Amino acid sequence: TLSSSTEGAVVYYSTTATTATDIISQGNVYQSPIAVSEQTTIYAVTVYHDSHANRDAISGVRQAQYKFTEVESVDLPYSCPFTDGTFGDFTSENNSNVTVWTLDENYGAKGTSYSSSYSPSNQAADSWLISPWINLTDAYNPTLTFNHSINKYFSDPSTQATVWIKAYGDTEWTKLSTSLDNVTSVSNWTYYNENIDLSAYEGKNIKVAFRYYLSTSGTSGAGTWEIQNFLVSSEELPVPEFDPAGGAYLNDDYPNGVSVTLTCDDEDAEIYYSTDGTNFSLYSSPINVTSSTTIYAYSKIGSRQSTTVSASYRLADYIVNDVVFSPATGTYKQDQTCQIGRAHV
Repeated sequence: TLSSSTEGAVVYYSTTATTATDIISQGNVYQSPIAVSEQTTIYAVTVYHDSHANRDAISGVRQAQYKFTEVESVDLPYSCPFTDGTFGDFTSENNSNVTVWTLDENYGAKGTSYSSSYSPSNQAADSWLISPWINLTDAYNPTLTFNHSINKYFSDPSTQATVWIKAYGDTEWTKLSTSLDNVTSVSNWTYYNENIDLSAYEGKNIKVAFRYYLSTSGTSGAGTWEIQNFLVSSEELPVPEFDPAGGAYLNDDYPNGVSVTLTCDDEDAEIYYSTDGTNFSLYSSPINVTSSTTIYAYSKIGSRQSTTVSASYRLADYIVNDVVFSPATGTYKQDQTCQIGRAHV
């Protein structure tokens, strides 16, 4: 539902146009609620016709983004320490005759199918500790990090202590590469810190699973696996950069204005800019600034959008620099003589 507090005003909206002129030209006058069934951004402006002055007053562009997820999921960053006495939102699928996953307040989630009370003491097991669905739909360079350790009783940790991932809609799990893949000789309680790139799963919902596996029961092979500090996080999308930087510029040095170039560290990002902070347009070429102006900009990849940044440019016939204090502000043991200066350009 769209509304305006200006009595007698008309609201125009669009899902494609981003400037007031383009939104109004499309002619979509809001009259009833808009049905949204997929990820959509709605842009809207208010237009009030002043009959006495015979002109239109137009508001700034406002926007709202509506997102839909395929499945109930948790947002980033998502963490589970396993040292707080709970498995958090993790669940287990235990294809074993024994309980494999337990908790330890010092060492986190512990997986083992060994017990001196079992007969034999090493029981066959295929037990999965599985995360909830984790939402990567807006993630940028997401990563999975966790700490883990194993004891010396594993016969082959590359197959017995493994990490898996599955995207929503996939029928099969995919094994992730970890430090244990290259372990051939196990020392007692060897510790590993994992940092796994999940950028291939950007835009998806995922689950991560820890699989404890022992093919047959016997007198050996059932080691203990300890896991803690599970975290899936994402970087911030790089913000646009301004060249030259905002500041004061002399008209004599820039008789044709200041040409401002916008760039982003990620070449795949689009840049949107505005001079009023509301009506954003896709950046395609340098912006020529001929009078005092503030440029607002953000970068965007798909539905992912960076923080909006700004730079102010002031053009003048002369520039008076800021006041300079000497010595600088601070705490001193003795009296100081303060000098205040300024410089003209």
